[in-house]
Amino acid sequence: MTVRSADLADCPGIVKVAEDSGEEFSTDDYLIGRPPQGWESLVAVDEASSVLGWLEGTLDGHVADHLAHPAHPPPHAYIHAMAVAKENHRRGIGRQLLAEFVRRARRAGLTWLALTPMDGAGKEDRALFFRAAGLRCVDPRGPNQGMVAELAELLPSSTAGASPTKGDR
Repeated sequence: MTVRSADLADCPGIVKVAEDSGEEFSTDDYLIGRPPQGWESLVAVDEASSVLGWLEGTLDGHVADHLAHPAHPPPHAYIHAMAVAKENHRRGIGRQLLAEFVRRARRAGLTWLALTPMDGAGKEDRALFFRAAGLRCVDPRGPNQGMVAELAELLPSSTAGASPTKGDR
């Protein structure tokens, strides 16, 4: 498996993974055959270049006040969407996508990551995944208000820098 920047040929696979996840992802840009400009759109692909998982985020964001931290001024990294095909769950694909995003954020000089897990079926599993990676809930009652992490503490540096990539920027 390889984690790399998405390209035009990945768009149908991204749409399929997003639709198969059962979540309400906005895939309009991918439906018309172009990954969103100015965002990090990453895919995990197999040897046949089939999309196994997808992550979309920004490396130049300003997170909402309740997700910000005074010791970490903007810009911030923010994950907008992440999905792994159901048949590929528990194979480390999500972790490798996250690790590559973290590596790129660190390389860009960022120190803070935020996200808000989607509601709906599987919300608890998503929150567990992000907690295991090192994010914490901003509200102790759960992830609904968002999850955050200092990039230096998120995933071991060796993991975050070790995933094989192609199309690195």
